[in-house]
Amino acid sequence: MQPPAIKLRHCRRLFSLQRLRNRTRGSRKTKLKLYICGENSCSRRAIDNARQILASVQESFELEIIDVLVDPQRAEDERILATPSLVKSEPAPVRVLIGDLSNHARVRSVLNLTCKQKEGV
Repeated sequence: MQPPAIKLRHCRRLFSLQRLRNRTRGSRKTKLKLYICGENSCSRRAIDNARQILASVQESFELEIIDVLVDPQRAEDERILATPSLVKSEPAPVRVLIGDLSNHARVRSVLNLTCKQKEGV
């Protein structure tokens, strides 16, 4: 009688793993945090570039802009050493890009984002 009990536990684990996979598939929103340092030209350029890049991708996303001069603890918690830095926290793997994000194709490639299809092509 012992083997069926082990099998049952295994099935419960498999079922809960399956539910977890289904939950994560449904929430496919990309979470991004852009760390900037004050109101300077490099910060403005990074914000503009991030918005342009995200306007051209298919995925749904959530962009949060964090000024490290206003909230230094969040930058310390995330271990941000340079600004501007873009952090993709979800879905895994975590990626960190440092710079003004001017190379749009490279940013999309590193973050694994796909471009919208152009209409009429």
